Amino acid sequence: MLLSRIKLLSIVLVLAVAGCSAEDDDDNGGGGGGGGGGNTPSNSFVSCGGYDYIEDVPERTYEGVLCISDFLVEEGNADLKYEKIEYKYYFSTFFGEGLHRGSIRWNGNLGGNEVNIITIRAQVYDLNGDFTGYYYFYSPIFGDSENEWSYDVSGSPAWDEFFTSDADGNNYISEQTTKDLFLSGFYLDNLYPYKINDTKYDYE
Repeated sequence: MLLSRIKLLSIVLVLAVAGCSAEDDDDNGGGGGGGGGGNTPSNSFVSCGGYDYIEDVPERTYEGVLCISDFLVEEGNADLKYEKIEYKYYFSTFFGEGLHRGSIRWNGNLGGNEVNIITIRAQVYDLNGDFTGYYYFYSPIFGDSENEWSYDVSGSPAWDEFFTSDADGNNYISEQTTKDLFLSGFYLDNLYPYKINDTKYDYE
């Protein structure tokens, strides 16, 4: 247990000093590429490094915050522009079942419209830093006030409905692989705004 925490802390520290950097292409889960389909690319964002927000957590509890900055959508009547959008995630287990929840907050609405519904995607890594799949989070409550976290309650999907192996969320990772991740440890990185107000956009 102590070794697991040390590994997790080491990864958190690496992520914390990573800062904000342009994403890789979408084939590797980054935000610079399209993700297939959607509208004509004329939009952009920057993926911020993840960071831990609780100093000490129980075994097999995985928490953190990811963000995107300089988020821009300028297509038709969309006109969305935010300085930063953050996503706080939480995974744990309870009586042998997996739990998850998440919340969103934003800073600096510089556009003419608001994000009301958002679906984000993040990459899943084991504690060795190896990419294992994707995680999607849908939030129908984006938050009306700046710098305030949206509200969410814990959910418990089936073990084979937590993570996907493809960037468009069509194929789930097996139950055994998901359980192995919860046992050995994992973290999320590379936040991607998959759908905004139920519209899928491409990003430059």
